[in-house]
Amino acid sequence: MSLENVVLKQISKSDKWLLQLRFDKGVLLKNRTNLTINEYLFLVDQLLNCTHEMTSKRNIKLLDIQVDFKLIAEIYNNIVSSIKLFSSNRKGVVSHKDREVFFRVLENISKSQLLKGTCELALNYGFRCHAQVPIGINPIAFKRKFLGLSWSSISEDEYAGLANGQWFSIRMKQIEN
Repeated sequence: MSLENVVLKQISKSDKWLLQLRFDKGVLLKNRTNLTINEYLFLVDQLLNCTHEMTSKRNIKLLDIQVDFKLIAEIYNNIVSSIKLFSSNRKGVVSHKDREVFFRVLENISKSQLLKGTCELALNYGFRCHAQVPIGINPIAFKRKFLGLSWSSISEDEYAGLANGQWFSIRMKQIEN
């Protein structure tokens, strides 16, 4: 298992840094399309270990790990299943930034072993997950061809009509001494 082109960058003139595990930012998996949660946790542990010296020296206060939905098979499959189930009985038409879809995705990630495991790993490197809002998600977008169609149209799509490039972030803060 190999992950290439991971990005670690500072948000200009702030204490916030991003560790980006996103396909739209160039991340590549060698010889596969996704990871299991355990493989993801192993890689995050390795990445946090590699960056620990730098994050300590630079006194990084905030670190977000941005993760592509499609990177972790279990998370993506749960999100797709949840959206399909929701949309199968939904009235109206598909639109971007639907609040109900957003909350279903948020719930899937919030209850996952991925979040719990990442937060446990963070403690080993002087960080803890943000207490009130440990997950950040951009509004959910759908492929253009589904916009304006009935919600049932995405319930029949293999990937629930989700647009490429969807991601979430796990928000962490430095533990104060």
